[in-house]
Amino acid sequence: MAYTKSNLPIDQGSTFSTTITGYDVGGNLLNLTGYGAAGKIKYNYSTGTSLVDFTATIQSGVAGAAYASGLVDISLTATETAALIVGDLRYDVEVTSGANVTRIQEGLVRVSPEITS
Repeated sequence: MAYTKSNLPIDQGSTFSTTITGYDVGGNLLNLTGYGAAGKIKYNYSTGTSLVDFTATIQSGVAGAAYASGLVDISLTATETAALIVGDLRYDVEVTSGANVTRIQEGLVRVSPEITS
């Protein structure tokens, strides 16, 4: 499966949410039926502890069935973004099914400073 590199702009102290899309190596949307999702932000790739974990959920369709569209919603609360340092951090988002773990997106988180708090 393939993954996308993309930068995420986050305003410190603001609620953040976005939807990302997973693709297979052929460029087709992933069928995420039965998958879970997780994502983390770290200072750098080798840092062991995450600064914050995204709330990550597979978009669900009618009667709770996951779409075959590969859509994953990720979010952070205003409190979580307020605790982030200003600058460039690293993140990734993975989907899991049993022991199968697949990265669907990674890149920089660009945190801009909060003035009003």
